[in-house]
Amino acid sequence: MLPAAELGHHMKSLGFGLPPTPSEGPEAVAARFVRPGVAEVATPERVLAAVRSMCAIEIACEPRIKAIMREAYVLLMTTIHMGSKTKHRDPPCVCS
Repeated sequence: MLPAAELGHHMKSLGFGLPPTPSEGPEAVAARFVRPGVAEVATPERVLAAVRSMCAIEIACEPRIKAIMREAYVLLMTTIHMGSKTKHRDPPCVCS
């Protein structure tokens, strides 16, 4: 599986813009994946919860996100350790 940044780069290079607005909502799509005999995906809500969990794991494993979160954590811990009178630089921007 490609990391999100690489996938986005490939999509842009192939001329893909923003994805189209879907004709059905997330609950309707999730309903197609319901399996009554499997507890983890027995209802559309459980399917959506599983999808959120998978997305969270993918995002958390992304090297760039890990680096940003590590830097923010170190900044926070340094500020707490040195006291509130210490001036510190702004947290990293996650926009670029």
